[in-house]
This record gives sequence, structure tokens and C-alpha cells, in this order.
Amino acid sequence: MTRVSLPLSVLLAAGGLLPVGYLMAPQDQAPAKFGYVDLQKVFAADARLNEDLLKIKARFDQIREGKIKAMVEEANLLKTQKDSVADRQSEKYVDALSMLGAKEAEVKAYANGIQALLEGEADARNLAAYERYRKIIAELAQKRGLEAVLRVTDPEGANREMSARLRAAELGMVLYRDAKLDITEDVITLLKASK
Repeated sequence: MTRVSLPLSVLLAAGGLLPVGYLMAPQDQAPAKFGYVDLQKVFAADARLNEDLLKIKARFDQIREGKIKAMVEEANLLKTQKDSVADRQSEKYVDALSMLGAKEAEVKAYANGIQALLEGEADARNLAAYERYRKIIAELAQKRGLEAVLRVTDPEGANREMSARLRAAELGMVLYRDAKLDITEDVITLLKASK
């Protein structure tokens, strides 16, 4: 009887204990080089984005204190007129009630429309900022010879409620990371320099 000697990796693969891809992958390659970025910190440190978002909020506050407040005052005047009609079974009361209902619906629709419009502007600014960050991250990764950069979220972030910390932990893909792989501060530095 002739004995055939097979390498251990082939025997393990045949037994289903080693992934087949292991046999096909070159065994002498250097391990991949990774980095990671905490995008929450990058977004928070982006002065240009934060200034844009503050301007959008200021516009909403101005509209709320201007046009929306004037519309609410018109609705209050219509309510006073409705309340002043003594005969609740009259056509005059129904007219006043109808005009009040229409004005309240108009105020609500306008306020919701303005809020949606400005939230859309804020989303567009956030997306544009994200695209800037991706370019900076790609540039930094190429300079450092990194093959991939992962996004991390720190579930232990300061001033976070328990539910926010739990959500961050659930969304996190990286369960352990070495601090020397963190390129967040370098990304922030390049972002500030790119103004």
C-alpha cells in the first residue's frame, strides 16, 4: 500500500475546516493596511458646514418670526371674529369657522413646506460636505499606502444618552481598533487647510 502525503492545508480544506479561498490566496502577501475615521468628529469640526447650517436655521427663524407669525396673527384674528358670532347656528358663524379652518391649514402647510425646503438644503450641504471628506480621506489614504479606510462611531462619546450610545454600538462595524490606525485628526487638519 502506497501512502500519499498531502499538505495539512489540503487535508483541512477537504475536511471542511479551512475555507477553500485560503488555498487559492497567495500566502506570501503582506497584510492589508487599514485606517479608520470617526466621521461624526469630522462633521462636528467642519466650520464651513456648521456655518452653512447655522445660516439655514437663521433663515427658518426669520421666516417663523416674520411671515409665519403674521399668518398666525391673521388666524387669531379670524378666531376672535368666529368667537364673536353669538348665533352658532348661523351662516355667518359657518363662514367664520370655514375661514379660520382654511387659514389654520394654510399656516400649517406653509410652515411644513418651509421646514421641508430648508431641511432639504441642509441635507444637500451635509452630502456635499461628505463628498469633500471622501476626497480628503482618499488623498490621505493614498499618501499613507492604506488599502481601506473604515468608518467608526464611538459608542462611548461624551454627553451621549444611553439610547444614542446603544445605537452607535449597533451600527458599528469595527469592534476593535488600534489607535495608531486612526486618521480622524489628520482628516480634520486637511479639511481645515482646504478652505
